[in-house]
Amino acid sequence: MTTIIRCPDFSLTSALRTHLGYRFAHAFKNFRNRTSLIEVSVRSLYQDARHGEDVHVHVKVELDGMESIVITAVSHDAYIALSIAARRARRAVKRAIRRHERIEQRGLRLLAYSPRRLAYDSG
Repeated sequence: MTTIIRCPDFSLTSALRTHLGYRFAHAFKNFRNRTSLIEVSVRSLYQDARHGEDVHVHVKVELDGMESIVITAVSHDAYIALSIAARRARRAVKRAIRRHERIEQRGLRLLAYSPRRLAYDSG
């Protein structure tokens, strides 16, 4: 599992980098053998001067043998945005893995026995 962190226009402090590392390591500790790449991009959005700056977190997770998952989170606080993004990414990866396992189980079950097949064909 490789983690890439990009912050083109956002100053990432050491405390924020530690928080990011902890959140994503904790979120993906059960999926280390399934994920090949986790790419986290943090940038600030200057939407309105009255509300201040918003932090946009973009997460791309590449799973082994499955599709890539893309998650975004926006918040006024960088810590909250990172926590939300890690939680959403974990749920999305968990859902994708379950879906993939169900498809594999159904496929094997259909290959093992099908009531439409004749008795001499099935085995």
